[in-house]
Amino acid sequence: MTDSRTNQLRQIFRQMRAMARGLESQAHEAIAIAKTLSDELPRGTAADLSHKVSDKTERILAEIDTMQILIIEDIGATTKLGEML
Repeated sequence: MTDSRTNQLRQIFRQMRAMARGLESQAHEAIAIAKTLSDELPRGTAADLSHKVSDKTERILAEIDTMQILIIEDIGATTKLGEML
């Protein structure tokens, strides 16, 4: 695979990670807004939600990293096989 295509793949995965971080930021913002709208929100609920959002984001980022590794390894294996033939 050409370097430009490899760089294109890496760019796509960087964009996916940036989108995941953007979603995390928006979720934290939504939690902050909900907290200001409701005095009845049980104590600790906002912090608990914030931790859950961060945990889920970390899992999403790990899945993105795994996808990247699998795709690049698969392409690398295919390329090596092609070179051997």
